[in-house]
Amino acid sequence: QTGDTERLLELNLRLATLWQQQLKDPGSAVEYYSRVLSLAPGHIGAHQQLAHLYEQLGQPYAALSHYEDYLASVKRSDVPDAELGLIYERLGRLILTSQGSVEQALACFEQALQLSPERQSLYDILVQILAQSSDAYRLRQCLEKATATANASLKRWAQLKMADVERRFLQDPES
Repeated sequence: QTGDTERLLELNLRLATLWQQQLKDPGSAVEYYSRVLSLAPGHIGAHQQLAHLYEQLGQPYAALSHYEDYLASVKRSDVPDAELGLIYERLGRLILTSQGSVEQALACFEQALQLSPERQSLYDILVQILAQSSDAYRLRQCLEKATATANASLKRWAQLKMADVERRFLQDPES
């Protein structure tokens, strides 16, 4: 019985991959990854792929659910920091666009930044959100962290942003 389940699991994974990668049919791929989860509810690869597919299909709430299931199931030591950082970034973007919860999205972006401290795209979005919320303290912390990286271009970018932010807050201290 266990052998049959394993073969069925492997077959559904192969079919899902075929529909997703070769045939470019995300709807059919979702069907097969869902079958994988019915056989193995904690299958982290299926959760990750379903999250990506639901994003492509414009179903952010389903994608959010699978990203959250993935993060709840995955052992941090089994996934490279950069890959996990991308998952947190995607989750943050989905939360921001679908739910509008700025604090939840910020928490995801900050977690991603801890995992990938030299990714400028993370600093870009954090600076944008924090500037809009007028959280000068967190904005300054974010930029100071960027200036402390070894990446020379990121360091220079952060210095320029810091000067811009300081100018803005000096001109309008209420913002």
